[in-house]
Order: sequence, then structure tokens, then C-alpha cells
Amino acid sequence: LRAEIYSKKGEWANAIRDYDAVIRFEPTNKPALFNRAFANARLNNYDKAVADYDAYLALNPEKPEDKLNALK
Repeated sequence: LRAEIYSKKGEWANAIRDYDAVIRFEPTNKPALFNRAFANARLNNYDKAVADYDAYLALNPEKPEDKLNALK
């Protein structure tokens, strides 16, 4: 994904734009939700980051270790 390249380069706004497109077509795409949350956190968009982390965790209720990883 191009969004991953943007993330690795620290181009968070571009990464978010691409993750938005993925999530628009596949709202339950867990990697896209998680990575968009991280990118939003890097831009201090904490409300958006928390919303994405919550959506991600709702898709993975049986994996409590993901909750800890999301906080790192």
C-alpha cells in the first residue's frame, strides 16, 4: 500500500488520505484502521485516533493484547 510508504516516510497526512480511501471501500479493514489511528496520533488528531483504535478493537474483542499494543 502506498499509505504504508507514506507512513514510513513520516508523511502522515498523505498516509491518512490513502487509509481513508481504503476504509471507505472496506470499513472493517483492521490494518487500515490501526495504521490510520497511529498516523492521526502522530499529527495530534487524538479524537480521530481514539475513534479508529476503538473501531479496530471492536473488531478484535477476543485479543486483549491488541489493546495494550494500541496504547504503545
